[in-house]
Amino acid sequence: MTIKSIRTLVLLALLSAVYTVPSHEAENIYMQNLPMRFYHENFQSEKLKSLKKYAYSEYCKTGINEYERMLLLKDWVHRELRYSLKCMDQQVKNSHMILNASREGSGFICTHFTSLYIQSALSMGWTARYFFFKSTGSRQHAAPDIWSNQYRKWIFIDPSWNINIEKNGVPLSINEIRNEWIKNRGRDIIFVFGAGKGRRDYTYNDLPIKSGSGELWARIPIDREWLNYFFAYACLGRNDFFSYPGGDKSGRNIWSPIYIVRDKVNNRDMQWAFRNRNRITPDEMFFYLNTVNAALENNDDHYAIVHLRHQTHSTFTPGFKRFIVSLNGKQWETTEDIYRTDLEKGVNTLRFRIENIMGVVGPITELKVFGKGD
Repeated sequence: MTIKSIRTLVLLALLSAVYTVPSHEAENIYMQNLPMRFYHENFQSEKLKSLKKYAYSEYCKTGINEYERMLLLKDWVHRELRYSLKCMDQQVKNSHMILNASREGSGFICTHFTSLYIQSALSMGWTARYFFFKSTGSRQHAAPDIWSNQYRKWIFIDPSWNINIEKNGVPLSINEIRNEWIKNRGRDIIFVFGAGKGRRDYTYNDLPIKSGSGELWARIPIDREWLNYFFAYACLGRNDFFSYPGGDKSGRNIWSPIYIVRDKVNNRDMQWAFRNRNRITPDEMFFYLNTVNAALENNDDHYAIVHLRHQTHSTFTPGFKRFIVSLNGKQWETTEDIYRTDLEKGVNTLRFRIENIMGVVGPITELKVFGKGD
């Protein structure tokens, strides 16, 4: 075998290592490939199911809608854990270990608050992700975001400070908050502290927030410079901390893949450890979830055929169970991925949704179809 042939074989082997998904990861039943590879937790994980014994689902029941329940979960995590730099292993992502340590008096930092929120949310049928943040200086932070079916978008949630961000009554995503910071340092946004009856809203002029207590608030108050944390952000491409076979029981070894957004604002920053990770666009990072892709194939004024998909380039449904449909305001009912219906005279309104195996329904996709009737 020639030197050239050997070099060719080595190159092919290296390319295979880069582009081939490891077999144990390919077995992840909720693995998403597009627009970014993401490994979703198995909703049927026994470790995930058993988290509910800690009664946070009861705490969240007072919320009148999905968004309020997500904020109540934020509030529960914030109250459950005590922030302290004298904490357990900061890389632990197993919520059973975190909660057991909490009952023994241990302290925690943002990484633990983030893991507990993510896994608690997953146990309720929602999808949350793990984000890292870096300020314009050297400070770094971790917090989750969560997919809101109600608002049809990812929204930022920070249980460490018990904070999320709204504008005009709508919760904002991480990238939307960053854009507000770039535009005018967040002068138009609302800082939402707490949830339920304990919710308090603060404007830019109200800062710093003095509602918090404890070591974190003493060290890093939420003031007019707090949004500097959104200078750079990175998303961990998995939340399968319980079912990932390559990690240990604590989840401390699960740190890949990681995705970043780099632009003209932060592209010259060379101080961040994640600066050379997978670069993607904000649209790719904040893809749609649990959303029906509905394509009208046939409409002859009397009859309609609609093709339904729950996995496309821009959307994915972990734990997909079924499609449901409502025709002209009638009761929701199950449908196959090809929906056929007779049309009534005039404009027909077809509404489609996805339900996952946890009983959580996604956003409504609506089609208007004209019919002549019989």
